[in-house]
This record gives sequence, structure tokens and C-alpha cells, in this order.
Amino acid sequence: MRTLLLPLLLVATALLAEQDERACIDWLQRWQLELPAQFAGCAEEDDGAALYRVAAGQAEALEALLIRQFGMAPLEFRGSDWEPARPGYRRTADGEHRIVLHSTPTLANRREDWERLDFHLRISALPPS
Repeated sequence: MRTLLLPLLLVATALLAEQDERACIDWLQRWQLELPAQFAGCAEEDDGAALYRVAAGQAEALEALLIRQFGMAPLEFRGSDWEPARPGYRRTADGEHRIVLHSTPTLANRREDWERLDFHLRISALPPS
């Protein structure tokens, strides 16, 4: 019985250590980027992505910046929200990161409606390749 429990205990310990290493990081602050987005914490899902609330009325300006600086595709209405066809990416000493701007679920399918929508920015650290 002990020989069965020891490997399980080692795996559980390794998983806990891995979770501790994946700290919640405000990437915009670390990169010293001032964008119209407020850090809101990190996702509880596996990737632990940094989440940001976009300042009201700033989605269009932020979209243009993310397209220019990180290669993100323009936002498109995808049936229930606005999201890019292709995320943006940034490579730093910390590794590679995926950058996505998106709206909360909505039926508003015209850009003219953006002023009244909530937008969020999500930055995910990609696993080393």
C-alpha cells in the first residue's frame, strides 16, 4: 500500500509546486506599458491569464494599439461578442504571451455600439516550446 501512495504523493507535491510558480502577474505593469486597461486579477483556469478591464470608450483606441504593436487582428463580431480572428503576441525575456481584446457577450453587432459595451484584455503566458 505504501508503495502505491508514494508516487501519488510525489505527483501531488509536484503539481502544487507548479501552481505556486505560476504567480498572478500584471504583465502590463511588468512591461511598463500604460494602456487604458485596469488590472483585475488572474483567471483561475489552467493558463492563469492576467485579466484587465478596458476603460469606458477606450476599446477602439486600444484595438488600434494592439493591432500596431502586437499584430492582433481587428475585432470582429462573432455572433455573441467582439473578438479578434487572430490574437496578438509579445515575446520578452519572460517568454511569449498571447494578447486578446474582447467584449462581454452582447447582441450589439455594430462598432457604433462599442461605447456602451464592456471590453476586457487577456494576456496569457504561453508554455515554453
